[in-house]
Amino acid sequence: MNMDTASNGGCASVVTVLGLVLSALLAILGAGLPGGNANVQQITVLTYNTHLEAVEFEPMIQVIRDADANIVNLQEVSTELYGRLKVEFATRYPYTSDTQGGGANNGQFLMSAWPIVATEDWPHPRRLLRVQVDVNGIPLTIYNIHPTSPGSVGMSIAPRGEELDFALNLIAAETTPVILMGDFNMEPFGADYRKVRAVLTDAWAEVGSGTGFTYPDYRYPQARVNARLPTRLPFPIIRLDYVFFSAGIRALEAQVWSDSGGSDHRPVRVVLELNG
Repeated sequence: MNMDTASNGGCASVVTVLGLVLSALLAILGAGLPGGNANVQQITVLTYNTHLEAVEFEPMIQVIRDADANIVNLQEVSTELYGRLKVEFATRYPYTSDTQGGGANNGQFLMSAWPIVATEDWPHPRRLLRVQVDVNGIPLTIYNIHPTSPGSVGMSIAPRGEELDFALNLIAAETTPVILMGDFNMEPFGADYRKVRAVLTDAWAEVGSGTGFTYPDYRYPQARVNARLPTRLPFPIIRLDYVFFSAGIRALEAQVWSDSGGSDHRPVRVVLELNG
């Protein structure tokens, strides 16, 4: 037997064993380090007020299709649009949750590519939909919110503030990462915005660029129905639509979609990283 060969073989075995031990040790340590958790999921959400559209569906369907989000979060969904979306996106979004309580004006609808494991809703005047989704093994709770517009109650902000308090109290009791998104009927200043920001992170403030204005967009004739602002406005001048998120989530991208699809609101599309 060649002693040099035997010696080299023994060294190789020792190196192999040490390598395996080191790999295992790094895996154990990595699980406890920031970023070391192997279950990290990237998700894309779209929040969109569809302006009770009951006739012209194709532009809105195209917006949703082009945005290619994993979760689509809708407000002011007419019963007609609701039925069309259920059929149109049955394969892309096999899991859905909705509330039509209080009539079509208050319809909210959420479509998900991932399984929905729990749902709860508080219809008008709350207009709040809670959905828990299983994102490849990570539980995620989503709130679809549409607080009262001050313009519909004599410019009082009290109903909106009370509805936000109700949602934030629910969120405080959650044990999973949370996304709160929708048409908030509020601008990014004032007491209501500050109290949401005290609890959650504003995705646009983190990674968005520009004003983030989403309302009004009157380019489509159907968007001018029941217009609250001058219809000659060439572009949005107010930010009303938001995506907020809790700890356990990080914002990667945020954009206001350039096409309203016939709504008076432009959708907001956000890419997030979810840590299990």
